[in-house]
Amino acid sequence: MPGSLLQHIANALVGISGLVYAYARYLAEKPPSEFGNPVHPWEESLRVAHLITAPVLVFAVGLIWNSHVMAQFHQSRAKRRRSGLAMMGNALPMVFSGYLIQTAVLENWRRAWIWIHLITAGLWIFAYLAHLRGPLKRRINRRLQARS
Repeated sequence: MPGSLLQHIANALVGISGLVYAYARYLAEKPPSEFGNPVHPWEESLRVAHLITAPVLVFAVGLIWNSHVMAQFHQSRAKRRRSGLAMMGNALPMVFSGYLIQTAVLENWRRAWIWIHLITAGLWIFAYLAHLRGPLKRRINRRLQARS
C-alpha cells in the first residue's frame, strides 16, 4: 500500500529531524558567538529538513485518512484503537502549532506555540510507535513460528 509506506517514511523523516533539531536548539552545547545568541552549527540545516519534510507527513496523513483512519474509527475495534485515537487527537494541534511557530509575531505566543508543538509532537511519536507495536509483534511471531 503506497499510502502507508509514505506514512512510515514521512513519520521517520519528520520525527528524526524534529527530535534532532529540538536537541540541537534546546539541549546541545553551542559554541560561543560574538554576534548574539549562540547557535548550534547544525541547527539551521535541521530546521530546514524538518520544515521540508513536515508537509509530506501532512499529505501522508491526508492520503490514508479515509481508507485507514476513518475506516478503523467506524469499525470500533479495540486493537490499537487508543494509539490511533491519540494520533487523531494530536494531528491538528501538532500541525497548526508548527505553522503558528513560524508566523507568530509576539514572543509570548511564539513560546506558547513551541511548547504546544513539542508536547503534541512528543505524544504523536509515542502514539505512532505504540500503534506500530502490534503489527511488528505479529510479524516477529509469525517468522519465529515459521522457523520452528
